[in-house]
Amino acid sequence: MLVVTEPDLTIPVQFMGEPFFFSPEEEKKRKLTFVGIAPENATSIEKSIISIDDISDEIGIPREIFVVSHLDNPRTAMELNDLVRKYEELTVIESSGIYGLDMQRCVAESSGNYIVTFSPDSTYDPSWADVIDRFIKSREKKVLYSALSIYPRKILEETGGWRGLRVCWDTDFLARVSRTFGIIFIPVENGDFPHSFLYSTGNSIKKHRSANRALMVNSSLLRYRDSMIACNFSFRDIIERIRLERFSRRPKAQVRLLAAYLLARWYLRKHQDSDENRYVRLADAFLESIIFKEYERFTGESMSIRLKINSGDMRYLSGHSSTWQKMQERIQALIQT
Repeated sequence: MLVVTEPDLTIPVQFMGEPFFFSPEEEKKRKLTFVGIAPENATSIEKSIISIDDISDEIGIPREIFVVSHLDNPRTAMELNDLVRKYEELTVIESSGIYGLDMQRCVAESSGNYIVTFSPDSTYDPSWADVIDRFIKSREKKVLYSALSIYPRKILEETGGWRGLRVCWDTDFLARVSRTFGIIFIPVENGDFPHSFLYSTGNSIKKHRSANRALMVNSSLLRYRDSMIACNFSFRDIIERIRLERFSRRPKAQVRLLAAYLLARWYLRKHQDSDENRYVRLADAFLESIIFKEYERFTGESMSIRLKINSGDMRYLSGHSSTWQKMQERIQALIQT
């Protein structure tokens, strides 16, 4: 039997507010909160934390580090347990499998003025210290999205932060941020363009024993539903994405997608979401940031600016994004092949 849980789609009223201003007392209390969701097969968590520690030391601002992990891999659980003893500022949180909720839990349990997200399976060059320092000193009321993304806590508080989604939680949140504030996108290695739909969820169910297979099908259904909620795709968009990404034509796969779509539309109507295609809105915000070269205010010469986007999303945006259509040549020149 499929068990379908309802995502938390509550969003507070959004407003612009005044530009960021920190009193002398607030300046002294500035703090960074690093948050990373560890992939199940992570192999270099300690190296990643060491690189984050080095970046923090270079900036000279107090920090705390949160790592979210499933902890069902004994080797990973043992490594994280050792790291908690070794690094006083490190906190490990067991994942619920709903990563948007995991992110919000980290925000709730932390105290940093800026939330910096990272991948615990990647290491980061010390030059990122300059990027973070310049962004903080600029007092931009925007989100900086890249390999290390920076979210001012005040923006999280005013927009409601991440919602309870398993996939595309960033796509959903950043689309809302782009409506009210703004996004600065630095396209570098490991700073991929946000994914959507099938690319984020996987399109196959492996053969398992019946009980495990039922869980896999249920999980797949919920991931498809959450990606559709995040992107706010219409039925026509879903059909187009299936065609562009050569999704399975098997009847069972098609039924699962239809069920996910119906669940997504029901939740969106229940919470009175707009009909706006959030993925296209977010893509336009990212592309405009690249075209206006906003990243140049924060990056050094050592950073190579390259845009990485999967082929399905690229073909879809070429037909739906007005910014892509107007600036296609300039965008193509940045795409990493």
